[in-house]
Amino acid sequence: MAPSTIKKGLLRRLKNNSDFLRYRLPRFMSRKTKKLTDIVRLVNKLNKSELTCLCEIVHNLMCGNIPVDKTTKELLRPYKTELKQLQQTSKPKVKFVRSVLKQCGNGILPILISTVLPMIIELIRRK
Repeated sequence: MAPSTIKKGLLRRLKNNSDFLRYRLPRFMSRKTKKLTDIVRLVNKLNKSELTCLCEIVHNLMCGNIPVDKTTKELLRPYKTELKQLQQTSKPKVKFVRSVLKQCGNGILPILISTVLPMIIELIRRK
C-alpha cells in the first residue's frame, strides 16, 4: 500500500485501534473452533471506533488501496454486496454495521482478519 494513497484520518484511526487490530482480532483467529456464535459475540463486543476502523479497511480494500491476491478476491466475491454496504458507510451506524457483519456469518470477518490484517499491522508499524 503506497503511503500517498492513505488518508491521514485512516492512519490515525488505525493507530487509535492498533491494540484491537494487533491483539484482539488475531487472538480470535488463533482459536481452533470459530463458530457462528463466537463471531456474533465478537461483533457484539466491538465499539463504534473499532467498527468504523473495519469499515475504513473495507473501503480501502474495495477502492484498491490495499493490494490482495486473486485467491483472496475469490474468497470475498460471494460477499460483494455486504462489502459494498460496509464501504458506502462514511459514518457508520453501529447497529447497521453489526447487522451486516452478523449477516455474513463465518464469511467476511475471518477472511479480512487472515488476509488483510497482516498488511494493516505492517502499515501501522512503518508509520
